Amino acid sequence: MNKESPEDCIRKAEKKLHPGCFAALFSSTYERMDEAFSLYETAAQIYVVNKEFAKAANCYLKCAWIKEHCKDDASYSYNEAMCCYKKINDNENYMKTIDKCIAAYLKGGKFNDSAKCEYEKGKIFEKEHKINEAIEAYDKAIDLYQMDKKTMTHSINE
Repeated sequence: MNKESPEDCIRKAEKKLHPGCFAALFSSTYERMDEAFSLYETAAQIYVVNKEFAKAANCYLKCAWIKEHCKDDASYSYNEAMCCYKKINDNENYMKTIDKCIAAYLKGGKFNDSAKCEYEKGKIFEKEHKINEAIEAYDKAIDLYQMDKKTMTHSINE
């Protein structure tokens, strides 16, 4: 059985994203993007198994970019990238990615998931002794939990 390396998957994904004129004529953009997504996701999963979390996070961010480009939900890919950054204690990239994840969750109406992310931000700010930022994140989390509760109540009453 021939296993591809994550680098091979990434190379193939890049070719899907940037095809030559001839290749672009014979496949749809959506089809190429979907294949590129699968290749990046495969590469990310291999990197995770190999405990190369920074490389995995980069692949998941490429997955998120593809999903956003296709007007699809990118929150799963952002969440996976966050998990990778958390494993290597890369708070700077974690915080950048968590904001993108929150935006993706909100775009999809996932208030509860957004609230969980805001809460996580609050905990990090608190550890870094950034009290004002922590309070702001916790307040946002409360607001989002309340929005989720209202949405749930509204759905039940319909």
